[in-house]
Amino acid sequence: MKISHGMLYWAAALAGTLAACGGETTNNNTTNNNNSNTEVTCDPTCDADACMVCRIDGTTATCVSACGEGLTCEAGQCVAPEVVTCDPTCDASACMVCQINGNTATCASACGTGLTCEDGQCVAPEVTTCDPTCGDCQVCDTSGAAPVCRAACAEGLLCVDNVCTAPEVNLGCDPACGACQLCDVSSGAPVCVDRCGADEACGANGACVRAGFHSSFEDLAGPFADGPSVTSACVGCHQDEAQSVLHGPHFQWIGATPGVAGHEGDTTIGKRNFINNFCVSVPGNEKRCAQCHAGYDYENAAYNFQDITKVDCLVCHADPASGYTKDPKNAGRPLPTVDLALSAQSVGPTSRANCGSCHFSAGGGDNVKKGDLGSALKNPTRDVDVHMGAGMSCANCHAGADHALLGQGVHNPVSEGRLDCTDCHSDAPHEALAILNEHARDIACQTCHIPAFSRTQATKMNWDWSTSGNKTRGTDGVETTTLADGTVVTAYDAIKGDFIWEKEVKPQLGWHNGNAVHMVMTDTYPAGAGTGPDNPVRIAYPLATIQDADAKIFPFKVMRGKQPGHLTGNYLIAPKLFGPTGFWGLIPAAADYTPEAVRTLWTNSLTQGAVLAGQIASGETIADADWGWVETEMYLGINHEVGPKEMALGHAPCTDCHMNTDFPWADLGYACDPITNPTTCGSRHVGP
Repeated sequence: MKISHGMLYWAAALAGTLAACGGETTNNNTTNNNNSNTEVTCDPTCDADACMVCRIDGTTATCVSACGEGLTCEAGQCVAPEVVTCDPTCDASACMVCQINGNTATCASACGTGLTCEDGQCVAPEVTTCDPTCGDCQVCDTSGAAPVCRAACAEGLLCVDNVCTAPEVNLGCDPACGACQLCDVSSGAPVCVDRCGADEACGANGACVRAGFHSSFEDLAGPFADGPSVTSACVGCHQDEAQSVLHGPHFQWIGATPGVAGHEGDTTIGKRNFINNFCVSVPGNEKRCAQCHAGYDYENAAYNFQDITKVDCLVCHADPASGYTKDPKNAGRPLPTVDLALSAQSVGPTSRANCGSCHFSAGGGDNVKKGDLGSALKNPTRDVDVHMGAGMSCANCHAGADHALLGQGVHNPVSEGRLDCTDCHSDAPHEALAILNEHARDIACQTCHIPAFSRTQATKMNWDWSTSGNKTRGTDGVETTTLADGTVVTAYDAIKGDFIWEKEVKPQLGWHNGNAVHMVMTDTYPAGAGTGPDNPVRIAYPLATIQDADAKIFPFKVMRGKQPGHLTGNYLIAPKLFGPTGFWGLIPAAADYTPEAVRTLWTNSLTQGAVLAGQIASGETIADADWGWVETEMYLGINHEVGPKEMALGHAPCTDCHMNTDFPWADLGYACDPITNPTTCGSRHVGP
């Protein structure tokens, strides 16, 4: 069958959408906010006859009393000792309660500032939280551009032990209530009551922490001396699962790379020996890099990757509310302040927050590396990501059998199995318009459905190490800049150099069939490469072209940088950055800065790093004349931040691509826009 250009042009204007893999439900005790698209529920249902309402803020749902201090609940109304009532009765479905102050009875909203009423429950307009957590008698107001703590007490009321009271009724609890308690004065005598539910425990930070099935296990009662002690307890029941993680790439940092040219049958490359143009390499910097290792105590190359007690179960399975956090500078160990017993007892299914504790901050900061993975995905709306905005977690797509994690990228091509949109959606998802399914034969779903990435948060697009080491710049070596939308970002940091940040980035398009190049530390680059942005050293990139029948057009972030390269050996040098002898630890103070001193520091750092990375033998050195700054680029696949169908390329009109002089037809291997002449331009839509 041949498809005319008229059909191509007009039919593509009605592009469809990819439906999410999960459904949405609503019942009387569940709020599925149209803005947040995330289910939050009070279970069991709050007792309206006891003047209890379900207050939902962020991801927390709590039954709370609607009555102020000194008031009691009678037949669903808050009354003073002298029985004064609201007549007519307040509308509970509108979250209205009878507030009585003295002899005055008034129907008032039970919802705090920034909350709205939906089906009798107080909900935040977006599932976003304040950081740090709001104080007593405050609520997190998410109605504006950024969440902010606001007073919950009405005018004229005072806050006493987290209760809004009239000035003449300022009874409080003595001694003060605990971190997860409130002072209840509704019965006359003040008493501390628990805020946490029956299946929750109180964390040291006052958060109510998941404490279900595992909380009763004697082996998890603690106290625990360290992370491996927790893992030893977990392994008692989960030996097979721990073995799967132990041998997987999240712990090993190497694995199968079936799509990497020259390493198709290899299982010995990965994060341990890849080069990149962010923090460059792991060797010599393990103690810092291991903050995102799924293990404990990874300090150097002598690490025992076969010790099952080193597997970190908690980083993936502890309730984030438990406060479990990795120490960023201590070999993947938890912070000393972490309550390991509480974290161990809180384990359960993984969440976006668990995965995001590493993946959202990869590359040195929030949304820095991938551009489509930042903290905006922790609690997103559907406009940010239709899948996660519908309540899906990372595991809904990425979880495979036996703790395998599916997915494969160009920048990190270690694979436990491919992951494709068609695993959930059919290969012909556009039921209304067959022409769009014709496009889907050669165009990846992501290409149309992620027309721009970093739509909510800025991402780094260029990292220039050559300017690092200068603390005379800015404030103690740090400069900021403001992007067009008002976002303030770090434009220079003495320990890392200059950065270019962007938001609403249009992806680079390229053909991809799963095959790619990715440099490891022993690889060399072509002589003469790296002399400029138009002649970069290509660290990682897809290999396919328009001629490959199994390839499709995919979207990519192209990260560009400037980093150290060996001028005669033609390899990218692994620097020693972290630790007392590394570059970061020896940057001179502003008063001592000279370009020559920083150059010498870099030379020493590169010698140390090259030895640890196996690029030169122990005892060899890299001299000042041996190295220079080379331009690099690295492709990273864009797969998240899938937008609603209205956002897709070609939705209205198809001139997003066709008849668009800015569209990169030539870069993709087409002679011209295929809509003008499918046969001569090289359209792959022509034919059956």
